[in-house]
Amino acid sequence: MRTAIAFLTTSPKKETINFAEKIANETNFDVFIICDDGRYSSSNDDSAYPMYPPQVTIIHKKESVNLVYVNDNNCSALGYINATPKGSHIQKTPNSWDKVLCYFCEYDIKNPYDFVLIFEDDVFIPSVEAVVNLVTKSLKYDLVVPHNHLQEFQAIGWHWAEVVDKIQPPYYYSMTCAVGLSRKVLDTVRAYVKENKTLIFHEVMFNTLAMQNSLKIVTLMELKSIVWQGKWGIDEWLLLPNNVFHPVKDIENHDKHRELIASSKDSGYQPADSLPDFVRG
Repeated sequence: MRTAIAFLTTSPKKETINFAEKIANETNFDVFIICDDGRYSSSNDDSAYPMYPPQVTIIHKKESVNLVYVNDNNCSALGYINATPKGSHIQKTPNSWDKVLCYFCEYDIKNPYDFVLIFEDDVFIPSVEAVVNLVTKSLKYDLVVPHNHLQEFQAIGWHWAEVVDKIQPPYYYSMTCAVGLSRKVLDTVRAYVKENKTLIFHEVMFNTLAMQNSLKIVTLMELKSIVWQGKWGIDEWLLLPNNVFHPVKDIENHDKHRELIASSKDSGYQPADSLPDFVRG
C-alpha cells in the first residue's frame, strides 16, 4: 500500500525537517510537511524564509522530504476551509489542516496514497520505529484515532454550535493531533466538500463521516497519549516506546528528547511508573 506520513506546521522548525528526513531515509514511506504560511527555514535563523511563488500548490524537495504549500485562495475556492473552529487558538482558515486535506483529496489523485498518517508538529514521536509500528497496526483500518466517542447532547458546549448545522447526527469525535486516514476516509471528506463547500471541525468530521459510511475504525493504545493537556517526560517515553505524545510544545528540543531516550536506555535508567490512568485504561 502506498503510505504517506504528513506533518502539519505553520512553518517547520529544523527539528521537524530533520525527523521527517530520518523517516523518509529509513522507511519506504513518502514524507510530507504541509506548511501553512508557504515559507520554511532550514537554518537557525528563523527570519530567513524564502517565499514560495503563488501557484496552486508548490512541492519543494529538501533531500527526501516534500515541503508542500497550498495557496490560501485556491484552498478556499475548492471548499477546504473551517477544519478548525473559529473559537480555537488557530485564528485562520484555511490553515494546515485544511491544506493537508486539500492536497491529499484534490492534488493527490492521479496516483493516490492508500493511507496517510498525519501528525501535528507538537506531537512528540520517540523514534522512527514508533512510526513504523503505528503504520503496521493501522493499514487494515480506515480511520485510526485515540478514541471514538458518541456525542449524546446534554447541552451544546465546546465547538458543537459550529458542527450541528453542517452535518446530520449521530456525531462521533476524538482528538486527532495524530490520525490515520485511508483513501476511503479521504474520499468521504472530498465528497462532503463537493456537496457543502466547506469542511467541519476535524475532531468531529473524521469520526462522524467514518461511522456514517460504515468504515473500519480502530482506537490504538499507541494514540492514548494524544490528549489536550498531557504532561510527558522521560519516564512515560520509556514506558511507552511505541506511543506518540501530545502536547510536547518545545519542538526545538524534540531531537534532544530522542537523544535522552537513547542515553537513558544505554545507562540502564529504570523509569518510574508514572503513567496516568487514561493511558492505563
